[in-house]
Amino acid sequence: MKDTIIELDIPNLWTPYMNNTLATCMNKYALRIIEDSDIQKIYEKSLELSTNNTRRITEIFSQVSFPIPHGFTDDDVDLDAPRLFSDEFLLFYLHEMTIYGLTAYSLGITTTHNPDVHQFFVNAYNGALELYETTLDTMKSSGLMERTPKYSIA
Repeated sequence: MKDTIIELDIPNLWTPYMNNTLATCMNKYALRIIEDSDIQKIYEKSLELSTNNTRRITEIFSQVSFPIPHGFTDDDVDLDAPRLFSDEFLLFYLHEMTIYGLTAYSLGITTTHNPDVHQFFVNAYNGALELYETTLDTMKSSGLMERTPKYSIA
């Protein structure tokens, strides 16, 4: 770590740690039930991002001897549960979750003074932004996202 982390970094890292461990569980479940190959690929990318974000936050906490939070684990999800959600719902859900991620990561970018923590938030933000755009494009191309109203200016 180039510098120590500041007190505000703890909740700003704790929250995405918890969110990413939850996302990992949800991604694993979704990948077991999704039938649409395009949505499957998006969830594979989401699983990669959530796993990498969790690993990186764990490294940051370890480097400053901060206890690793007890996040969500495989014990918290039944991967063999019957299908609960349609592929379309899962796509919409992931799209909404990227919005929350973008909000949290942008907060982290603007409040930390530690270069390593700042870089984590920048990387996480970029990953969430890419996922946001992919889910949005997929919803639009599949007709799940209605066109926005247009106003004609005469």
